[in-house]
Amino acid sequence: VHEDKFQKVDRKLRSELMSLDGACILDCAGNIYSFGAIIQNDSGSSGGGRGAAARKLSAYGMAVKISTDGYIELYINQVVEYAIK
Repeated sequence: VHEDKFQKVDRKLRSELMSLDGACILDCAGNIYSFGAIIQNDSGSSGGGRGAAARKLSAYGMAVKISTDGYIELYINQVVEYAIK
């Protein structure tokens, strides 16, 4: 997947890569930077690991947290701007 855009990667492979622990980091054009990235957070972060990582990454751009229980949250500038529950 090194040189493919996210949307060009086979759907089954995308699904498997997205299921890895850690963050999937893409740019707005769909270029892949990382799957399974571990994001260092400040101690005492609340809301679980995925929420803390999304909050931290949103300081650099839009971040989306997708929970295993179906919740989706969109973070911009470290604030939840939209949620689907």
